[in-house]
Amino acid sequence: MANYDELSGALGRAVFFRPERARARDFLSRHARPTVRVGDAAFPVHDLSMNGLSVLTPPDAAPLELGHVVELSLYVHGRVVFQGAARVARVEDGGRASRIGLALTRGFIDLPAMARQDQEARLQLELSLGADPYGDLISDEYRQALQRAVHFVQFYREVLGRHEARYKLQGGQAGREAIAELQAKALDALSEPWREVRLAAAYAARTVWEDRGVRFTAKALTETVLTPLLLDAPCVRRSYEKPLDYPGDYQVMLYCYNDAWEGDTVFGRVFHRLWLQHPMPSGVRTRRDFVVDLAVREHSHLAAADRDAPEFRVTSLGCGPALEVPSFVERRPRWSGRVVWTLIDQDEEALSVAFQNAQPALSEARGESSLRCLNLSFTQLAQDPTLLRLTDQQHFIGCSGLFDYLRASAARELLGVMYERLAPGGLLAVGNAIAPNEDMWSPEFVLDWSMVYRTREEMTGLARDLPEGAQAEVTLEPGEAYWYLLIRKPGGGA
Repeated sequence: MANYDELSGALGRAVFFRPERARARDFLSRHARPTVRVGDAAFPVHDLSMNGLSVLTPPDAAPLELGHVVELSLYVHGRVVFQGAARVARVEDGGRASRIGLALTRGFIDLPAMARQDQEARLQLELSLGADPYGDLISDEYRQALQRAVHFVQFYREVLGRHEARYKLQGGQAGREAIAELQAKALDALSEPWREVRLAAAYAARTVWEDRGVRFTAKALTETVLTPLLLDAPCVRRSYEKPLDYPGDYQVMLYCYNDAWEGDTVFGRVFHRLWLQHPMPSGVRTRRDFVVDLAVREHSHLAAADRDAPEFRVTSLGCGPALEVPSFVERRPRWSGRVVWTLIDQDEEALSVAFQNAQPALSEARGESSLRCLNLSFTQLAQDPTLLRLTDQQHFIGCSGLFDYLRASAARELLGVMYERLAPGGLLAVGNAIAPNEDMWSPEFVLDWSMVYRTREEMTGLARDLPEGAQAEVTLEPGEAYWYLLIRKPGGGA
């Protein structure tokens, strides 16, 4: 999967050409081990593009000085795939490892050729090593938990398929009613057993989590033997296949919000609903209500403080389908003054859906309103948060999903820019998946959906660079799957 801060998106309606950049672990197989050698020093590659790359250097490594031009060799599967010169374009201190950006001054990296070479080398490895070459790395505890999950899914796939076929033979309304009753019975009967299977697998995953190589091996095994069995469930398929290059796209969010019977088979529909009972998808629904409650409260406070028809400005960053807008209108169908919504997402499809959801609701409200949708690249935003151009200071800014994919340094910088865009007395609400988390097995191992889980202390730490006087607190949304960092800007009578 690609992280949200690595997707290209767009910047407003402008188009800037920039060679595509790919994270090495997403672009190449895990056996490729892309490495850059500069003299006698070797550095693992973090990401690369046609005209540059970045490498990771440990704290004790000899420094690559900013602005210097170096000769380098790029290795994949231990073989040289590129040699050329590069200028040290940036140095980012990352604590345990620094990230060095290298801009090529001679030659270019042929990414398609590199990908072909990697796949050919991978084929040779797979043919020679066999189906389970690193099986001894995975604990017996995890294997047993995974086997239990596979057996559970296989068993009910056969059971539900057999009875669905039987009821289909009845035909007509009676057959349809029998199928509807079958899936309702199955959901009720399987909810608790599947939860126990899921939690047992999550508990066993602790034995493979700490070592990255072992974790990747366990994930590969899980995606080989379990994930394909679940692809009849639409939410699972969409999250795993990632047609927009990331898992939590607007359609996945709509699945979570709707929590409806989706799928072409009884098995698919039942396991779709079972998946949506997971604390994190169900938390998508509860966090939406939590953010709407905050927005309604802020609007009420502003209206009470300014009875001369105030303008309430609210922004949703990473808005997805933006169902908080119709929910806001449902909660607050009448207002004086004006409500101005700004919806921001990197995906044009998401913004189209957001507009279709938001505009009719605002049109039916008994109050003046306006809506604008901004197509803004999260990649560019992570690299330069000042691109978050909001012409007027905002009374409420909500961001529910983006920070799950940002490194701490990028998260703190973006938080600072969002804070600057707040009006005096305004509120900023930033959500993040919680840690410690006993529910990470399903997204991480089954769906290849990696997130940055944060503790309460880590959430508090994101606010450490904010100006003095910023009032910060961390709370759980009602579903207890996501922290929310709430930051109040002083002033404005708040």
